[in-house]
Parts: sequence; C-alpha cells; structure tokens
Amino acid sequence: MVHFLSKSVSASWLLGQLDRETTTMIVDVRSRLEFEAGHVPGALHRPFWQIPFYTHNLSETPSVVLYCGYGPRAKLAQFLLRGFGISAALLDGHWFNWKRRGFPCEDGM
Repeated sequence: MVHFLSKSVSASWLLGQLDRETTTMIVDVRSRLEFEAGHVPGALHRPFWQIPFYTHNLSETPSVVLYCGYGPRAKLAQFLLRGFGISAALLDGHWFNWKRRGFPCEDGM
C-alpha cells in the first residue's frame, strides 16, 4: 500500500488520477441519496459507518482517497481505517470544492 506523505490530496491531483489508469481507490462516504445525486467519477460508495466492514478491500488497494460533503464523515472514516492499519488521504475541500470547481461528476449508483 502507498502511504500518502500528506493526509490530504488536492482536487486537481485527483482529477489528474482520473485521466490515468491508476490504482487509486476513491471512496465517497456520504449517504446513498447524496452519492446518487452526484459523485466523483469512478468513486466507490461506502457510507462512513460501513467502512469497518470493507477494510479487506481497502487494505489491498495501493492508495485510498476519501471524501464526503464537507469533511467530518471522511475524517471519521480516515480515523476508522487508521485503526485497521490502512492509510487514506482526504480530498481537500471534499465534494463541495470538487463541485464548486466544476470538475466532472457522475450520478446514479
């Protein structure tokens, strides 16, 4: 697993990852309704309270980026993952910043 030197990544960096075939797993920890309304392309939906049930999948991924609407749920998910020995970065500004910058979005499940 890649351990991020920073605890967060910029939206521009993540956008660049979308254009490449990378092993970065993007995890949206918001509710199902929020996710269906719009999310980062290719993001996996795992509500923050379900994170402990998916640690096996995430531990096999070289890099994990978490985001929520504004930050609190993603920070909690990051804390939970750290307890399982999994390093994850947060998306700077989370969904709010991604959307505000006009970056690409997907909707639905």
